[in-house]
Amino acid sequence: MSSPVRRNDVHFGSLPQSALRFAILIALLLAELLIASVLLDTEDLSAQGGLATWIRNAGAILVRASAAFFATALMLSQGGASGLLAVFRAKTGPVLVPLLAAHAVCMATFAALSPLLFAGSTRSVPIWLPVAWLASGLVGVACLVLAVLPKAFWLALLRSVGWGWGWGLAVAFVAAAARPAAASLWKGSSAITFQVVRFILQPILPGLTSNPAKAVIGTERFNVTIDPACSGYEGVGLFLAFSVAWLFFFRKEYRVPAALVLIPAGALLIWTLNALRIAALILIGHAGADRIALGGFHSEAGWIAFISTAILFCVLSRRIEMFQHASARAAEPLEEIADGSNPVAAYLMPFLAILAASIISRAGSADFEWLYPLRLLAAVVTLWYFRKEYARVDWRFGPVAALVGLAVAALWVWTTPSGAEARAGLPPGFVSMPGPLQVFWVVCRLLAAVVTVPIAEELAFRGYLMRRVADADFESVDWRKFAWLPFLVSSIAFGAMHESRWLAGIVAGAAYALVQIHRGRLGDAVLAHAVTNAALAALVWYTGDWRYW
Repeated sequence: MSSPVRRNDVHFGSLPQSALRFAILIALLLAELLIASVLLDTEDLSAQGGLATWIRNAGAILVRASAAFFATALMLSQGGASGLLAVFRAKTGPVLVPLLAAHAVCMATFAALSPLLFAGSTRSVPIWLPVAWLASGLVGVACLVLAVLPKAFWLALLRSVGWGWGWGLAVAFVAAAARPAAASLWKGSSAITFQVVRFILQPILPGLTSNPAKAVIGTERFNVTIDPACSGYEGVGLFLAFSVAWLFFFRKEYRVPAALVLIPAGALLIWTLNALRIAALILIGHAGADRIALGGFHSEAGWIAFISTAILFCVLSRRIEMFQHASARAAEPLEEIADGSNPVAAYLMPFLAILAASIISRAGSADFEWLYPLRLLAAVVTLWYFRKEYARVDWRFGPVAALVGLAVAALWVWTTPSGAEARAGLPPGFVSMPGPLQVFWVVCRLLAAVVTVPIAEELAFRGYLMRRVADADFESVDWRKFAWLPFLVSSIAFGAMHESRWLAGIVAGAAYALVQIHRGRLGDAVLAHAVTNAALAALVWYTGDWRYW
């Protein structure tokens, strides 16, 4: 069980006023962002030209740069974690009602101007309209920020971060410029990838044809075009982000710069695996399974390469002595995994087993994932294998968790893209299955969604990741401990797993984390997650709309 709470632990029930207000501010801003993202489609601005089109093109860049700016500035704070904690523990003044009123007026103006700007017409709009729309939104956000937390708080935060703001600006600039710069850089890489794929396939396919000028390679039966997006830069970028973040968060355990050698080595490996992926895709298509090649395998093989490289990076960095400090060489022996007594494996393996099974099942599918029961089987086997470890987890739950789960389900439905083009009926692959197989597939899908997936994901994200970021000895972290970095990292990671629904996923992850911290019981998070999935499953079968699955 968990060790006694240390004096520097911060519990959810004892958060200082500044920290609570900061949490409320973030929640309000996320809620307003969700509303705007649901009701407004930036594609409507693309045909209007001028400032309206600039807003559409610059929006994603500004969001990416802002996130990089604040994350870097806070992580590299000159005052360190203790300085930031002192700012959040400081007393603050009353909420400024006049600024809240100003915020409401600005948001009302923003809402009134939005239909005029987002009309989807090809006509140009007067210059004052996008200016007024943008100004009302920015001023409204500023009023809310200063109303909830006074100027003194932000000045204290500015002083505590110090030169961290400079690093934040530098990283924000890189984040803003990275995509166009990478696009030009990887044009040359796609040509190299083309040559590597041809080198791999020439001994295997005697009838191989290639056109370097058009980057087309394959056979008479099946061929593909290797454009810059296929050059592997997405996988390399993901690995660079993962490896840098890993070494940063666990920097006290590694020898730098020795451990940095693993970063370019991993990037080279994942680039090579991408070339092998394209070669395998051509072989699969040439064999007659072109729908599988262009469907599940095309995307899932990339995830297989990334996950394999990331796991290899983690294992080698912890097993090779030259990369680790002597004080950090307390890794569990491999024998402990074999007998089911490794706590890290117990928390992570069910989720990783589901992930591996899902990648395999999707890679072997075209339009419909008929191998979905593999996910349920993988989870059940892994959970049973580590069952003794789970005796130390508090699986109790209460009614509040169920209410949180319903609220998250409502949020998920509300933020799902609307319109006839977004609706999805029964997949043709499911309809063509024999009746008994349909029943078996549905039962497996329901059991996975309501039982194994909530257990596995909560063990991984709330049980392990949130506590591991708080302390290397994650089992010593009290289940009721609240700290901003673990809370945000686990919620953002959970949201990122949901790809295009990342924002709703972050909110869902935050809700599950808070309900777990409230009573210190993982069972509450599992129940909330299970209720969310059960509500969405019921909606799918009531409406026939499979978007929610």
